[in-house]
Amino acid sequence: MAMAQKLLFVDSSASHAVTFECFFQDAGFDVTCVASCAEASILLENSEFDLIISDFDCPFGGGNEMVKKNAARPRPIPMIVHASDPASIAPSPVIKEMVLKPASIFKLSEVIEKSLSVKLC
Repeated sequence: MAMAQKLLFVDSSASHAVTFECFFQDAGFDVTCVASCAEASILLENSEFDLIISDFDCPFGGGNEMVKKNAARPRPIPMIVHASDPASIAPSPVIKEMVLKPASIFKLSEVIEKSLSVKLC
């Protein structure tokens, strides 16, 4: 049996995190949720993921710093970011997709499928 692909989901909204976590776990992913880009940056020091989905409107910011830290890794992890202001996101080759907020679970599913070359439902 193939191992589940690992997603790191970053969102300060607990209700969004629970909804997305349940949906993507049901779709067969191993999902880790954190509430801030700072938490995600710490987690990236010792963990591997297949894809990062990150809200750039989290309190305390840190999205662009997380992207830089990820890009500097020996094996950078592809990212999907969602934000209300695309201009707040510094361009980076690790960012595979940018989704405008509010991002529906269906839109995120579409870009995850595209980024990982998988079919969710």
